[in-house]
Amino acid sequence: MCFPNLAWAMAQHRIVQYQIARALGISEGTLSVRLRGRVQFAPHEKARIAELVGYQAEWLFAEIAPPAGVRLHTPQIMASSILA
Repeated sequence: MCFPNLAWAMAQHRIVQYQIARALGISEGTLSVRLRGRVQFAPHEKARIAELVGYQAEWLFAEIAPPAGVRLHTPQIMASSILA
């Protein structure tokens, strides 16, 4: 699932995927594709899900990002170590 906040909210309220699919009027397969991020949710679908779990849609569907001020470290490989 691409939406950890949504996964958390679903677990807190013991809501499972088939219940959300039914509330949206879509199949479980269609919901699964959206939850994996392959197809975007429509704005009305996000709003309905937010209503079901009781949290703001903006938070539920927020992109995963490090906290502000956190500098990501990416290791650099030195060319000399590759050529050795």
